[in-house]
Amino acid sequence: IGLALKYNYDGVEGHLHSYDLWEDYPYNHGNKDSVQGLLERNEIDGYVSLYHADAMKVHELYGEKQVDLLHVDISNHGDIFNFMMERWHPILKVNGVFLFEGGSEERDYKIWMLNYKYPSIKKAIETNEIVKSFYQYETYTKFPSLTVFTKKGE
Repeated sequence: IGLALKYNYDGVEGHLHSYDLWEDYPYNHGNKDSVQGLLERNEIDGYVSLYHADAMKVHELYGEKQVDLLHVDISNHGDIFNFMMERWHPILKVNGVFLFEGGSEERDYKIWMLNYKYPSIKKAIETNEIVKSFYQYETYTKFPSLTVFTKKGE
């Protein structure tokens, strides 16, 4: 996304704000310094900012209709989906896009989801009243799967 902003900046104005727990999360796949170095080497650090923050609180930093694109990829399960949808729905602009890791049946049956008795993401999506009223979505089922929501109205 950062490279797309760099090479299409004349047509697209935007900035990617990326929040993560970085080294404070035991299952992380990168540290903040190495990711920052990657941004700098690719000369996209002017388009992407990295922050240390808890994903469950980041919504508090934004007002209504301020976000065009939201991507949530944490240890997702059904309760996290419902929490994020409830908190971010007022913040996401109409025609905004919400990317959520998960949503396929295969993803819901991973051993850690079953061991911890986490609720199904797929079922949470299918029964969420906000989704039913305001979003179009599609789930790309190749593991780990990704569900893409487009906000269609208020």
